[in-house]
Amino acid sequence: MENETYQEENLEEKNQEQEEIQEEPQEEKEEIDVEALKKENETLKAQKSHWKKKAEAKTEEPVKAEAKEESKAEVGFNKDQYALLKAGIGLDDVETVQRIAKALDMSVAEALDSNITKTVLKEAEETRKTAEAANTKTSRRGTAEVTGETLLKNANDGKMPETDEDIIKLWKTRKGLGT
Repeated sequence: MENETYQEENLEEKNQEQEEIQEEPQEEKEEIDVEALKKENETLKAQKSHWKKKAEAKTEEPVKAEAKEESKAEVGFNKDQYALLKAGIGLDDVETVQRIAKALDMSVAEALDSNITKTVLKEAEETRKTAEAANTKTSRRGTAEVTGETLLKNANDGKMPETDEDIIKLWKTRKGLGT
């Protein structure tokens, strides 16, 4: 019995020692983790404020630039429109002239004076004239009115009319009522 009591006491002491050993490293880890977390938190806050300031600076700059571009575009558009009207440019060619002016990095009035624009406009005019000439030569025939006899013949061959009017004509022709 004495031996059993001694073993029980010895076991309890060992268990307590193990618990104390396990508790000590956890306390140290907790202290280290807390300090590391505090440092990491401060770093993250600093990064957040840095990126926020940078984003705000970027959003302010384009707004100012867009406002300047809009005012230039309004003034330039009026001058461009006047130049296009004075040159007698049709609606079909306005977009072409604007693209050429943008590609050559000049105003529409300057682009109208360039040889490139003049050549492109001449070619477009020739193309339109050719298309008009080709279109007037060919005329389409209208659809002929289908007679009751034709409908009756087609129906006997197995080809039934598709429209309601043709069906009524076919019925009248079969009954001898005329069309």
